[in-house]
Amino acid sequence: RQTALLRPSNRSSAVDGLYFTGSFTTPGVGVPMCLISGEHTANALLDDTAESGS
Repeated sequence: RQTALLRPSNRSSAVDGLYFTGSFTTPGVGVPMCLISGEHTANALLDDTAESGS
């Protein structure tokens, strides 16, 4: 089972450029949490893009 702190991150640690969103990632289940997960993923993608200069 996955609970709050044991859920996978929105960014893959094994594959560069692979991002996850949805109820199985942080912050958790439910429509509002999935929307927040999408926002976290979008922010991670924007941060990584800004850092790489792409």
